[in-house]
Amino acid sequence: MTILVIFILMLAFFSLYLFFVLLDVSRVVKQLDSIVQDPTNQELKLHSRNFLVKDLALKINQLLIKHRKNERELYQLKNAQDVAIHNIAHDLRTPLTIASGYTQVLLKQPAIGGDDHESLVRIEQNLNSVAKHLDLLLMYNRLNEHELMVNLQKINITSMLQEMILGMYEAFTNKKIELKLNLQSNCWWVADRDMLQRIFQNYFGAWN
Repeated sequence: MTILVIFILMLAFFSLYLFFVLLDVSRVVKQLDSIVQDPTNQELKLHSRNFLVKDLALKINQLLIKHRKNERELYQLKNAQDVAIHNIAHDLRTPLTIASGYTQVLLKQPAIGGDDHESLVRIEQNLNSVAKHLDLLLMYNRLNEHELMVNLQKINITSMLQEMILGMYEAFTNKKIELKLNLQSNCWWVADRDMLQRIFQNYFGAWN
């Protein structure tokens, strides 16, 4: 009889212990749900007498602090990267514009012909290619900073492609690329005209 009473008391004790442990764990989960749904600098606040639960809460708080520190460092690194991209792109644009201007002036000189003229044409093409890539780099930077506004409008893609391909026809011919167009007539898209033109220019530029 004594053994049975002791067993019942022990069972009751362990049941009560388990109840309080589960209650503490439930509070931890509830607080974590709140922190995940609404990110703040909040940490777990748990008043428990159980050393295991207290240690668990302490380790979780340490992870939260470390995570927030990593987030701050990543944010600062991203900002520094965006500023660097912006500065480098603008620093390159000025000498690139000057070089392009000199090249265009030289191309208009009647005294320059033959191989020299062809070399200048290639230089101008490469300068234009670099300028397009700089524009893409700046657009990427603005997209990251959420500063790029999208101007959606109805665009006749058929006409746009015909005009672009016609402007590049001579370049394709010089490369001995035979064009066979099979465009759907009067195809309309809703898009940003400038962005769409850049996409097509880069696509055709790969063949140019």
